[in-house]
Amino acid sequence: MKWKMLLLAIYLFKETCASDGVQKDCRGFFSCSAWMYQPSEGPVFVQEGEIAVLRCPLKSSSLVWRKNSSLGLQELIEEVGRPQVKQKDMLFMMKVLKNDSGMYTCMEKNGDKNAWINLTVYSECYMDDTIYDNYSHEKKSYVITKKFLNDPSLCQLNTTWFKVSDNCHETYISSKNNIYFEMVSKSDEGVYKSKHFCKYKGMLYYTSETNNLTVEASMDPLEPKIIKPQPNENISVDLGQKVEIMCLAVLDIHSETELMELHWINGSSDIPEDQNMTVYYNSTIQEERDQNSYHMIAWLVVKNVSKVHLDTAFTCKLDTPLGVLINVSITLKQKVTSKSVPTVSLAIVAVSAFIVVVVIIVYYKLRIDIALFFRDIQRNQCRPTDGKQYDAYISYYQTCSEEALTEDERVLLLNLLEIQYGYRLCVYDRDLLPGEAAVEAVLERVKQSRRLLLIPRAEGPQAEDQYGLQGGLHAALVDRHTRLILIRKTPRGGLDSLPESLRLLARSGGAVTWKGNRSAPLSSEFWKHMLYHMPARRRQQNELVLL
Repeated sequence: MKWKMLLLAIYLFKETCASDGVQKDCRGFFSCSAWMYQPSEGPVFVQEGEIAVLRCPLKSSSLVWRKNSSLGLQELIEEVGRPQVKQKDMLFMMKVLKNDSGMYTCMEKNGDKNAWINLTVYSECYMDDTIYDNYSHEKKSYVITKKFLNDPSLCQLNTTWFKVSDNCHETYISSKNNIYFEMVSKSDEGVYKSKHFCKYKGMLYYTSETNNLTVEASMDPLEPKIIKPQPNENISVDLGQKVEIMCLAVLDIHSETELMELHWINGSSDIPEDQNMTVYYNSTIQEERDQNSYHMIAWLVVKNVSKVHLDTAFTCKLDTPLGVLINVSITLKQKVTSKSVPTVSLAIVAVSAFIVVVVIIVYYKLRIDIALFFRDIQRNQCRPTDGKQYDAYISYYQTCSEEALTEDERVLLLNLLEIQYGYRLCVYDRDLLPGEAAVEAVLERVKQSRRLLLIPRAEGPQAEDQYGLQGGLHAALVDRHTRLILIRKTPRGGLDSLPESLRLLARSGGAVTWKGNRSAPLSSEFWKHMLYHMPARRRQQNELVLL
């Protein structure tokens, strides 16, 4: 805000240099051959209808006052009932209006100096910039004083106080210069306005001040107490080292501190304040205004801790005029270096590492069960929204008879996937329409499937199987549109009979092993792994949840 006012003053200063049709040198930042800028006393805020008092900082008896406008600096014009009085370095403007707001300049009549004053006329009850804040506690006496200084050269002021409500209604309080509250209560809180009336040439004018009174809850006297150290506290020390122990007492702000003493004793003997002694104390008093209290501090100093000082009770005692016993005792204890700490730390680290390893192993063993469990509880009746039509496309790859599924096994596998688990499968010789172009139809069906299920069989490859196999491998390994699931009989170590692409797929984990009759039951490991690799499915009414 200060920078904005400064820039505005510079602008008005340049306008002054260019006015009246006179050629003047304004090239300097603050230089002008006709006027020299002087700082003002700050902005003036006045309520509409009151007296505005503008004070010129030039302190000259011969001043000329003007107001800046869009046409430049204008002479001040008096209106009927609104006189303007110039006395020394002050300008009194009676009954100001909103349009009186603006920048005013005072300049020496025969000099080269001028100053600017910003006048703001407001119509509200009061402005935050014009309020004097007052604070008091309940049940305390308080005085709100007027801050306006009367200038008897113009007129003698008569003061009247009002209390202002939230809707700007004014209630008469007093006609004295100040308001005195014998005992402040919460109902006294609010805004108070003092109006200073001036009779000038038979007409009555006034100016005002606004005070806000905030009443805080009464505070009961603070009972003196020692807050540090704690009673019967054990202080750990090192032999041969210096130790300083603070005793902190809190006293009420109104306490007679000169009649109180905070000191240390050892048993029944007073500890001296002589700093030449091995054990001594010193005390200070600090005022804490935010808490309305005093802090009295006494430091117990042991220059060289020995075994004599250990297990000895040192007492901090607060003597008060009331004779109340207030003391706290402490005991010095030798520090114990625990050798078991490293062992405990190592044990904690070892146990933590063991727990982490166990959690990792359990998760690895049960990761499929965990995934199926959360997939099952989140299952709903809606199909996936990936735009694909089939859950899996069925294709075959040729292998030896020992590693191939029999016809009955293949039929069982497809029936359980479709009927028991509700998957939608695409089978070439069943789902492709007669007359469709084989290559395009197979590739499109693979693209519309979420999985490509490869089943081993001993029969020679058919054209449709080759289309599905090649298209599925391309979609999975290149385009990554479709994920592959490889069913095999061979254990993981014996995959030499498979094509290179299928061997890579089997080793990457996307393979499920068929173990003959042991894989037929729905509770077998084969079906758990199959469901893990297949997409999420809809719940069937006759389905049992198997994890």
